Parts: sequence; C-alpha cells; structure tokens
Amino acid sequence: MTWGFRGRRLPDVGVVAVMNDKEANYTLPSFDWGATWTYTAPPSGVVSQIYPSFAYVDAFHWWAVEGTALYKSSDAGLSWKHISDSVPDGMSFLRVFDSRAAVAWAQFSQMSGSGLVLTTDGGLHWTSLKVPTTDTA
Repeated sequence: MTWGFRGRRLPDVGVVAVMNDKEANYTLPSFDWGATWTYTAPPSGVVSQIYPSFAYVDAFHWWAVEGTALYKSSDAGLSWKHISDSVPDGMSFLRVFDSRAAVAWAQFSQMSGSGLVLTTDGGLHWTSLKVPTTDTA
C-alpha cells in the first residue's frame, strides 16, 4: 500500500493530517497537538484518489476544493456544505485571509498557464490577478 501524507497546523489549537492511499482520503485533526486524532470524512462528491485542497480559517472553519467545487465546514470537517461549482479548475494552494471566511486567494495551474485568483464573496466568484513576470526584455 502506498500512502501520501500532508500535515498542516490548525490555527492556535493543533494539527491536521491529510493522508491518502489509492482507495481513500483520510482527514485526521488533532486538537491536543497529536495526542489523539479524530477521523473526518471528505466532502461528499470528492474523488477518493485525489487530495482536495484544504484551507483552515480556524480550528473549526475549513474550506475544501476538489476540481471546480468548493465546500465549507463549520465543525472541523465533521460535515460539509457544497458552496459553489465556479472554482477555477486546477486550483491548489488555497489560503483564506478573512476571519469571516469571505476573502481567499489560490494558485491555479492549467494547460494554458498558471496564476493567482481571488474571491471576496466567500468563494462564489473568482477573479484572476495580474501576476508579475520575470521577463526583462
């Protein structure tokens, strides 16, 4: 069995481990810095072989992106609400800035190129940002 693993710090309270094998994803938060772990299911509709891109606003408010779908949880991943199907395809490296979970940005990569996108309405609409280039010619 081959496992993939990503660990992230939860703001002020602990850590979360996101693991997967060829059959399933496992999201395991720990609110006591790794002494105990709780299994949480990914949002329904998430393909089991693919990691969703997660962002943690605080210990309990999480965002997850899979393909063009955005999901949010307000209970540390125990339940998920589908928010939108308007996320730019190829999104990764999602970060939420606003404590009300309305402002976020993400990196995306597609066949046509890559860049940054921004939302100011909680993920309902995304705007491409102009990114500096290293072209000096």
